[in-house]
Amino acid sequence: MTTLWLARHALPLAPDGQPPSQVCYGHTDWPADATLTRQAAAKLAVALATQPHHHVVLRCSPLLRCLQLAQALQAVLPASQLTVDSRLAEMHFGQWEGVAWNDIPRHELDAWATDFAHCPVGHSGETVHAFVQRVGQAAHDTLTDRHTQATNAHPLPGRPETKHTTTVWVTHAGVIRAMHWLGRSAQTGQLLRAQAPAQASMWPTSAPGYGQWCHWQPPGEVAA
Repeated sequence: MTTLWLARHALPLAPDGQPPSQVCYGHTDWPADATLTRQAAAKLAVALATQPHHHVVLRCSPLLRCLQLAQALQAVLPASQLTVDSRLAEMHFGQWEGVAWNDIPRHELDAWATDFAHCPVGHSGETVHAFVQRVGQAAHDTLTDRHTQATNAHPLPGRPETKHTTTVWVTHAGVIRAMHWLGRSAQTGQLLRAQAPAQASMWPTSAPGYGQWCHWQPPGEVAA
């Protein structure tokens, strides 16, 4: 059995002190607040230590704000070698990167909403369909790599050897929302064939706050 934890990076530090929520910053590589990152890592390590298991595996987005949290977590929690996976990066917003949401022309946002799944965001960015496909591939690989995880990961101190692996993705709100969408698939195998929602109103809106996390239940797997 694989338990997947989805952890979001700590608060990003936007230039000129801008509130990050007001800026489109998908692939823009801002650092996160160092103190909040260390606090988030400590809290997540405590939460993981309370679980009745196992082995722990870390997979991380290559963007700096996620690398900071993954490295801080690795420092306080024995784990397998940290794996950086580009598929866990936030969605690429093309020419909208680093632009305040209020400064993006209304007609461009409307064009995306009209063809939500297949319109390249920000003219040169990803489509939601491509984004969902890469996140689904990463999820599929995570769920089918259980034997490797159990072989290579280190058990938490004081825990017996078991076949239960916990994987922690250190990633972004958009990736977590994509995972919520993928979680609606009936079977794990459908992760590779998942389609993006046709309408923006269908896209999940919930995600953990900065430095927080949630658990993801694999499609077709019943929680114990």
